[in-house]
Amino acid sequence: MGILVQLPKIPSILSESIVASEVQHGRGPMWKGPVQVMPGGAKADLIVKWKSKEFRVEVKGTGRQGFQNLVAKDVAADVLVWVDFGNFFEDEFDSPVVAYWVSKPSSIFPDSMKISLQNFRKRCGTALRARNIRISSSSQRQRQFEEKA
Repeated sequence: MGILVQLPKIPSILSESIVASEVQHGRGPMWKGPVQVMPGGAKADLIVKWKSKEFRVEVKGTGRQGFQNLVAKDVAADVLVWVDFGNFFEDEFDSPVVAYWVSKPSSIFPDSMKISLQNFRKRCGTALRARNIRISSSSQRQRQFEEKA
């Protein structure tokens, strides 16, 4: 289905849910140990509570177009996560999905801006933490189910 759509827009709820799951399962590079993750409402996309501290997390998600508008709320967050789906929704096979995590984005991005993923990665430099996310397609899950049956 995604192959018929040109540059599909990634629903924010999808990217946010993936990041929340990564954090809850201990795969968020900023927090180790038990955390609580909840929707952030007007404050942020997500709120992460860890060791009696509260962190505002903003989440961006893109397909292969790899461009985002960073707005004031994104830059002011405690943590900014860019989920790069690449060609995941366009290919017939599973493409890699990578989450790029950066703490204190305001120290890197003083203003709102439109930016490419390539420039985002370059500007963040060593402050950036990349994590692969494993998402299997429905056809792959179906094959795995059929192999077990």
